[in-house]
Amino acid sequence: MSIRMKIHRSGLWLAAALLCGVVEIGGMLHGGNRAQADAPPSTMITGILANSDLGAGYYLLEARGDREITVNAVHALANHLTAVLVEGRAYTVIGTLNASGELEATSIARAKNNSRAWPDDR
Repeated sequence: MSIRMKIHRSGLWLAAALLCGVVEIGGMLHGGNRAQADAPPSTMITGILANSDLGAGYYLLEARGDREITVNAVHALANHLTAVLVEGRAYTVIGTLNASGELEATSIARAKNNSRAWPDDR
């Protein structure tokens, strides 16, 4: 492998690492993890999308134990961090619970339809 190729690959790794916040230079972490340190703890809930007629970006998720969770997906949709949302399918929603009990989604991913395969809610 030529030196030029090594430098090129190293540059790509460094750029990707900086974007992900995993580079340590001189004992300091670079790449934007400071905001994550101040962020509220995230919540992860898996359930079936029960209703998508709550308004633009709002959905009803039927979680384990017959719990109904209102999901505010506005930010996840705006940042293109959602799967295609179809009523009756299972999804895992990651976000934060606000004061009114809504789950403000930062990402939404498809999950297995079999609830025994779902990850634990947290």
